[in-house]
Amino acid sequence: MIETTKKVLVLCAHPDDEVLGCGGLIAKLTENGDDVYVIFTTDGVRHPPVCTDSCPDAYEALNVLGVNSTNIFFLGIKTQRSDQYVLRDFTSKVEAIGQDFDLVILPSKDDLNIDHVFAYNLGLICFRPLKRKTKIISMEILSSSEWSDVPFQPNFYIDISNTIEKKLDSLKKYTKQLLQFPHPRSGEAIKIKAKQRGLEVGYKYAEAFKIIRWFE
Repeated sequence: MIETTKKVLVLCAHPDDEVLGCGGLIAKLTENGDDVYVIFTTDGVRHPPVCTDSCPDAYEALNVLGVNSTNIFFLGIKTQRSDQYVLRDFTSKVEAIGQDFDLVILPSKDDLNIDHVFAYNLGLICFRPLKRKTKIISMEILSSSEWSDVPFQPNFYIDISNTIEKKLDSLKKYTKQLLQFPHPRSGEAIKIKAKQRGLEVGYKYAEAFKIIRWFE
């Protein structure tokens, strides 16, 4: 169960993906004393036509969720250019950060974003069940998961009723990514989605995940 998790890695593409997908869970884990690491595969910069450095925002956003700044890493891939890189060139970088994670959280492989798919495949390669049995789940990232022609189909839910406000406070640090409703990357839309997922399983607010690999 999540309650017994001690060391967690969120391996995602862009700054804000981690909060959109599992900000409520991250807050629950850090409150529980668990050690959360975050790796962003991209450099945190939007390339033409808008060039926005999101790295400082990421540290501030994750600080709200209780993540230590020394546990935050960037692999430096150019945003929306993941198809120009080779997965194998980055496996050693991820493995050097750590291989002893109990749980790894990835974007969905069906997201409408090449950077998300790259991060998903990178995670599967780095955490094959050979030396260590690492649990892997994928997360739902608004403004990507719902725009795919393959709907996100969760089979695992986390109650974030007590951490939804922390999630929203964290997202406010991403001043250039947080947009106006009805954009899915708005505070109101994020709360609506959390309420929808909660209604599916009897929670006030929830985050939805898909189990990729689980061990007991």
